[in-house]
Amino acid sequence: MKLRGKAFFVILLLSIAVGFFSWYATQIKQMKAVFLHASQAEISVETLDFLVGEVSNLPQIWPISAVKSDLVLAQSILSDSRKLQKIEEPLNNLNKIFEQLLVLNSKTQELLNRLQYKIALIPRVFISSEQQKSLSAIEEKLALVKQRTAFLSGLETTLNYLYSHESRVILLLQNTNEPRPTGGFMGSFIQIDFKKDKTFAWKFRDVYSIDRKVPMSAQSDAPEWFYGLSHKISLRDANFHPDFVQSGAEIIRLMEAAGEKSPEILGAINLDVVGEILDLTGPIPLKKWDLVLNSANYDLVLQFLVEGKVLGRFNVKEPVLLFVKELFSPATLSRISVEELKKFDYEGFLKQKNIQLYSPNSAFQTLFVDWGITNQMQMKNEVDNFIKFDFVSIGANKSEKFVWTKTRLDSTIFADGKVENVLKITRNNMLRPQEIQDLLGINKWSDNMKDLLNDELLWKIGQGQNRTMVRVFVPKDAQLAFGDSVSGTVTEVEDEQFKIFEVPMFVSPGEKITATLKYYTNIKRGSLNWRPYNLQMVGTPAKSKGSFMTTIDTDTGGKFSAETFNVGRPVQLVDQFFKAVVEF
Repeated sequence: MKLRGKAFFVILLLSIAVGFFSWYATQIKQMKAVFLHASQAEISVETLDFLVGEVSNLPQIWPISAVKSDLVLAQSILSDSRKLQKIEEPLNNLNKIFEQLLVLNSKTQELLNRLQYKIALIPRVFISSEQQKSLSAIEEKLALVKQRTAFLSGLETTLNYLYSHESRVILLLQNTNEPRPTGGFMGSFIQIDFKKDKTFAWKFRDVYSIDRKVPMSAQSDAPEWFYGLSHKISLRDANFHPDFVQSGAEIIRLMEAAGEKSPEILGAINLDVVGEILDLTGPIPLKKWDLVLNSANYDLVLQFLVEGKVLGRFNVKEPVLLFVKELFSPATLSRISVEELKKFDYEGFLKQKNIQLYSPNSAFQTLFVDWGITNQMQMKNEVDNFIKFDFVSIGANKSEKFVWTKTRLDSTIFADGKVENVLKITRNNMLRPQEIQDLLGINKWSDNMKDLLNDELLWKIGQGQNRTMVRVFVPKDAQLAFGDSVSGTVTEVEDEQFKIFEVPMFVSPGEKITATLKYYTNIKRGSLNWRPYNLQMVGTPAKSKGSFMTTIDTDTGGKFSAETFNVGRPVQLVDQFFKAVVEF
């Protein structure tokens, strides 16, 4: 199988579209970008008029005159792309959208190539300096558009592989309000099956429908601190390792053990993605229950509808599908403005690891590694210290929404290379009285709806005590001096690569607690006169309400100079390096 450029990125986009991050909307916006956007991130609607106007003002000799006719074709492509965006029921017409999108993309790439070729042939000697600047601006815009849409060019090759092999793609939907190592509890998933007749079908599935089929012999033993939920790790809890490659392989193994077809690609997307989309679209009404979902309450509302079984025990997750249809309807997507898209921090979004991909197919996996979306946990070369925070909910509720986490690592470096590390982890449950009710907007509810929101349901959707095991991954040769947590005993275990400190932290609404650990690591580089220091932190998925700060000190007579600006400053829990040089 031959992979071309970023062709397989479409798998991610497709998966997102059917579930929580509309493939349809994203691809249409990419196609609109061909002549709709005009800055580094987007191309404005004035670009087409700019191109036509500027070319019209140039001397009308070949190839300039031929360029103008191509721009007329560009207008036709733009018109067709707008029609594609307005297709009703996009989730039910994905095959049609695929087919038309391929045709449009083929026309667009051919047009871009022709425009670039003809403009390059324009003799600069016959035009003024101002006209030359205009041509340069045109060339820059065309190059940008080609760059932004290049990955679509391999779409047909990618799809042909999936079609010919009748592949399956699975997207796990992770609820970050109940944290697990790869992001959150994976209660549901989207299943996409490709067929040789070049169509595909998708369905929304409950993970429990498969979990109950996994033989006990295929399940692994759970650690003792997990016994309150289960003595075994089955499919529903299989994202138990923070490295998505390891968790992904385990999830596929258990799916196969349950008699399911093995997916070609396994993806995971966190609930936080919905909030990002709602920031762009604005509130979404669910008229069936007279509810309004926005970026602040969408998770609570959906959890209320699901946990409250408002449509009965056999249609528990039907409200999620109704919401998805509203969210990705043409009427909703049309509310997204170009200006808002310009402000979207795509790189920051990916750093939060809200999207992760794994494939047992080495060609796919190599590509995912190149994109940096596999969430692999590896200690890099020339790293002197390492830390990774991992959060595992063991309270069976969804209270993480209201908990803020601050972590601080103070390291003292000695001339012999020994490093004394003092780590403090603070968890603050900021839930206020009546806050859940206010976010849900129950003052506008009917009495029947209010009756559903009893104490048990409130406990499940966030009012209960947050019970989390915080796992801290450090170098394997680390030595724990002491660990203290008001919630229980700090323990330590090892895997093949790391020492793992297990810190129980149970925090009730309105409460703040801090756990403290002291441990020693070693710097093997440098000499008694100087030591390089490189701390690697591997980020935690979907922890926008978390922060980390590290400070560096030396033994008597030493001094250090920071080489990176993030030393001594609070930063997000995303992948980072902290570098310094210590002299004695």
